[in-house]
Amino acid sequence: MLIQFATQILIGFRTYGEGEIVDFPDDAASNLIDRGIARAIEAPPVREAVNPAVHRARKATKRGRHETRNR
Repeated sequence: MLIQFATQILIGFRTYGEGEIVDFPDDAASNLIDRGIARAIEAPPVREAVNPAVHRARKATKRGRHETRNR
């Protein structure tokens, strides 16, 4: 379960900072949520990889597109 920490906490040998998003086992995450240390969040949207040629074409300005057609 993805959780976001509301406060800084030391668990084991690791310190989790305020606002840090971590994937925890469900039982440990629900315990932290019940104690008010963290809150549950939805999974962030997955970004799709873009072909570099497509990325350059999207970034091109009108002038840049015009210049490439003439060459």
